[in-house]
Amino acid sequence: MKKNYLHSQRKDLRRRRRERYLIAVLLVVISFLTYLGVRVFNLGLGLPFSSSILVFALININVILLLLLFFLTGRNLVKLLFERRKNIMGAKLRTKLVLAFMSLSLLPTIILFFVSVQFISLSIEYWFNLPIEQSLKNSVEMGRDYYKGIADEILSLGNNLSRVITHEGYMLLSRKEGLEKFINDKQKEYHLASLSVFSNKLEQRTVAQDHRIDLSGFKRPGKEVLTKTLKEGTDSRFVKSSPHGDLVSGIAPVFSRTESKAVVGMIVLAKFVPASFVNRLKIISNGLQEYEQLKMLKKPIKTSHMITLSIVTLLIIFSSVWFGFYLSKEITTPIKELAEGTNRIASGDYDFFIDQEAKDEIGILVNSFNKMTMDLKISKNKLEEANRELIKGNFELEQRRLYMEIVLANVAAGVVSADADGRILTINKSAEQMLNIETERIIGKKYEEILLEEHIKIIDGFLGDEGLFKKGFLEKQIRLSVENKTLTLLVYLNVLRDDRGNY
Repeated sequence: MKKNYLHSQRKDLRRRRRERYLIAVLLVVISFLTYLGVRVFNLGLGLPFSSSILVFALININVILLLLLFFLTGRNLVKLLFERRKNIMGAKLRTKLVLAFMSLSLLPTIILFFVSVQFISLSIEYWFNLPIEQSLKNSVEMGRDYYKGIADEILSLGNNLSRVITHEGYMLLSRKEGLEKFINDKQKEYHLASLSVFSNKLEQRTVAQDHRIDLSGFKRPGKEVLTKTLKEGTDSRFVKSSPHGDLVSGIAPVFSRTESKAVVGMIVLAKFVPASFVNRLKIISNGLQEYEQLKMLKKPIKTSHMITLSIVTLLIIFSSVWFGFYLSKEITTPIKELAEGTNRIASGDYDFFIDQEAKDEIGILVNSFNKMTMDLKISKNKLEEANRELIKGNFELEQRRLYMEIVLANVAAGVVSADADGRILTINKSAEQMLNIETERIIGKKYEEILLEEHIKIIDGFLGDEGLFKKGFLEKQIRLSVENKTLTLLVYLNVLRDDRGNY
């Protein structure tokens, strides 16, 4: 029995250990996925649209975890139902404990679940509120309008300066000094980052720069851009970037004084946009892109949060069920062993022992039961030993009695014995023949009931003699009439005492 119990205990211990490991792994996985989900859905993280793949992966993993927890919880509940139907001992108490823990955890969990669902829904709706998106779009449009305004301004200025150069003939080689002075004055007047003039052979005739601005990170306009303006006779614009900021440039054609459609040169104007403004505009533009990406993931994000919340809720319910099972087993297993031990002891098996190590009241009860079993076993052994000794003593007494009867039966003298109350105990054959009496009729009766009055007086006289109890014996010769016969008898009366001297 002890081996079976230990085997059952080890089996339950291994199963509980597996469940604990599984719960620990689930907690770690859920915590990691929750942390990763928060990192992914953070607006300032800057992940590309491909993050949607990770969102759906998280949803699928969460669904798997949800189904796993649902399976574990359902399995325990079904097991509890079958145990109750089979009337397994402890199933009713286990059911009550599981229902109690589920009730205590289910009510606050459900309330917290619905409050959290409402909070998540409102939060997600707030994240994707229309004014936020519109504000971001307006900010980006303002930045674009700002760049467009600069480009329009410098192109308008470039066309004006181009007409002046054409009218004054500054493109003539003889007017080079005048062109340089004109360009320097206009660069300072309109606060341009740079102002340069190119010939129709793509040669730079002159250039004026604002030396307070570092333009080393910007290259001259490319040959393709200049060639396009030269051939088409139209203005163009472009923006170049560097770590220091952006350079908004515009190119305007310079026409000949004699041929209105002949392009004899180009004027290039540029305004500098500092890096601080460019960075702010980039942040706003990136924020709008991320917002639009996340807006497409609105439902998956909400679904993922709901599934995660459902996992936590189901994990709480599963924990309550598992703890109810664990606590009920801690109680019912020793009680079951106690009940079985009681039946075993009642059937006479005192070798039953409960191997249960606990420091609570159940452990005290089990230890008391084991001590009681041990005491009963010791008492039983002592009782059996005493019974054996008693049987042995009775056998010896019976042997002695038989021996005495044989001796008395073969003694020629008549022997009669009586107890302290005067009740006849034994009569041998010699006394039976001598006194002509039947032993069966007088054994167990008092001598006053069977003797004649004169015979009673003789015996009372013997018993009243003081010498009898002092010496322990008395010897007298008497004459006795028995059925018309007179007998002369030598009576030897002896007082029998036990080891303690009692009469």
